[in-house]
Amino acid sequence: MSFENLERVAAEKSAYTLNQGSYLLTEFASYGIAPQVLNVFHRMRLYDIVPVITHPERNPLLQESGLKLLRRLVEMGCPMQITAGSLTGRFGRDAQAAAERLLAERLVHFVASDAHDTKHRPPVLSPARALVEEKHGAEVAQALFVDNPRAALESRPLPYFPEPAPPQRRRFWFF
Repeated sequence: MSFENLERVAAEKSAYTLNQGSYLLTEFASYGIAPQVLNVFHRMRLYDIVPVITHPERNPLLQESGLKLLRRLVEMGCPMQITAGSLTGRFGRDAQAAAERLLAERLVHFVASDAHDTKHRPPVLSPARALVEEKHGAEVAQALFVDNPRAALESRPLPYFPEPAPPQRRRFWFF
């Protein structure tokens, strides 16, 4: 995400969006989050672009924010996409725990393979789908792996976009 890239997308949206529609895969840098990030995403929404936040569970800065920023982006209408390999532990325990927490907080709208090739990072989704189905039910698994991705490719509103769970309050114990 950069100012230049946003200007390119605004000028020629269909060159960058999924299936030349309205959904745009966006990724946060792992070295810093700009203070005006909410304004940038708001501006994208004004251009009729739906930014999809990709693999937030693998970004340490987003995890350190305590989900506050991610929750706010979802409330603005920006869906989240986590990586199947994160759910199955391929990217380590931290990414797995973060992916599970995002699911539990109802902040996930897609699960993607993040495939880069057929050998090292193949497009395998079935183990992650089985985990989601076991923990969150068949309807949620169907939505995250089939219905929402289809809607995004067809540039339609997502059929599954739940209200985020209320933030969990931290308890402090004093002795």
